[in-house]
Amino acid sequence: RAASPGTGVNQVNCHPFKAGRLLFCHNGRIEQFIRVRRRMQELFTDTAHQLVRGTTDSENVFALLLTFLSQDGLSEIPPWEQTTPFGHKRLVVAIQKVLRTIEKLSSEAGLGEGFNTCNFSLTDGETMVCTRYCSKSPHVPPPSLYYAFGDAQDLYAELTEEDEMPISGLHPKIVDDSTDPMTDESVNVSDDEEANYNSADEELESTSSDNNPILRHVPINLTLSKPGRILANVDAQKACLIVASNPLTRTHTWHRMPSNSIMWYTRGSFPELRLICDRGENGKRSSRVILTM
Repeated sequence: RAASPGTGVNQVNCHPFKAGRLLFCHNGRIEQFIRVRRRMQELFTDTAHQLVRGTTDSENVFALLLTFLSQDGLSEIPPWEQTTPFGHKRLVVAIQKVLRTIEKLSSEAGLGEGFNTCNFSLTDGETMVCTRYCSKSPHVPPPSLYYAFGDAQDLYAELTEEDEMPISGLHPKIVDDSTDPMTDESVNVSDDEEANYNSADEELESTSSDNNPILRHVPINLTLSKPGRILANVDAQKACLIVASNPLTRTHTWHRMPSNSIMWYTRGSFPELRLICDRGENGKRSSRVILTM
């Protein structure tokens, strides 16, 4: 693994981190983690603290996420013991709270000059939630993150056929979705679609904290992807979503996730993408794709 400063390179520090049916990966770093570690760990439940075996900022972030899941009041079963799927709403809200807490801890530690990068991937085996995030975006871009959505058998065949091919030999089609969809005039969504998305987002926000960042819909159903538009021409019952730091196949279209965005996908459904937006001083949606203190 590429270790963050002050952490060791050993097996217990390697991703993914596991608790019950949850797996978690983190590409990025928490700025000067040693200065926020103690304050972060003070937030952990006793069991979440005991689950930390290594020294990485990533595993501590996972413990923070487990703490928030255990305190959300949606299940009497601790997340590390839960055997049923969590559902995307619960996982998304927990990740929102993790991002907000990391920024709050960094601010309280006087680390405003640095930045945090949080490309997270979380799954319970049925739902996957991933983020591409940097606290100083757009001035500092987060690490790269791409996704491909299509027929599961076709994607699996491409992945296994190319296992022995060096990455330099791959020439995938890449679609840059990093343009801010909030100002992209080429993206048009019908009034009915927008109403449905707003209703779904309001329901998601109703289970979230007032301090959590707002999520703004990105209409990926209008994005082109082999064998066609992502949502219109792919059978969700036969499809899968792959997310990776770099494209992994030659022929399938890979899309770059926008900076400061979050995507979720549940088996048998379609992926959804949101921008992570600041609530602003009045608590309403802001067009800025950053979090403020």
